[in-house]
Amino acid sequence: MKQVHFDDEWHGQILSRNLDENRPFMKGYDRSISITRDGKLLGGILYDNYRVRSIQMHMVVLQPDWGFRDVLQVIFDYPFNQLGVERIFAMVPSTSAEILRFDRALGFKDHTRIEGAIPGGDLVVLSMDRDHCRWLKLKPRFERVH
Repeated sequence: MKQVHFDDEWHGQILSRNLDENRPFMKGYDRSISITRDGKLLGGILYDNYRVRSIQMHMVVLQPDWGFRDVLQVIFDYPFNQLGVERIFAMVPSTSAEILRFDRALGFKDHTRIEGAIPGGDLVVLSMDRDHCRWLKLKPRFERVH
């Protein structure tokens, strides 16, 4: 059975390092939701840049079968309902067509494009407002671990 962990520091470090090799997980600043099965870390979400009305979200997939759909309600419930933000941001390299398609399918909308922001290209800033998040109505299917 899949388990969902909230702010597990060890998982946060692994997720953060897979997101960017030079970026440590900063306990107290970053937040994480991680998914495991049989003790194996499958993937998760990192949140940072919390600004009361908004937060940034990063998805890290470590195993292709991590069952993202099972936890959609949880990963959007945390920022929108528990933190009370009005908007979630995601920043994706313009060269990452698959990630851009995936984020847009989740309901993220293109917000702006920052030309030359990263080596080799542009950065696409996407956003999702609470009122447009269809995932908050789902029922989670997992075992919650604190």
